[in-house]
Amino acid sequence: MKFKLLIGSVFVLGALQFWNLHLLEQQAEQVDNRLDVLEANFVDTNQKAHIAFELSALNKQQEQDIRAMMLMNPEGINNKGFK
Repeated sequence: MKFKLLIGSVFVLGALQFWNLHLLEQQAEQVDNRLDVLEANFVDTNQKAHIAFELSALNKQQEQDIRAMMLMNPEGINNKGFK
């Protein structure tokens, strides 16, 4: 009788260990998926920051170009554009 109880206990413990391993694998997969999403968001944010930096540099260059044109033509813009 004790032997059957021991065998049954070992079987139940083995089944619980197997189920626990299964749950851990599912959690690891969910974490991996979340990391993929975070990585994609980081790449997207990094690309947006790079684009914003390029636009800022372009705006500064355009401002400098306009100032240079205004210095070349201190009278300003007439109806036909710059003189």
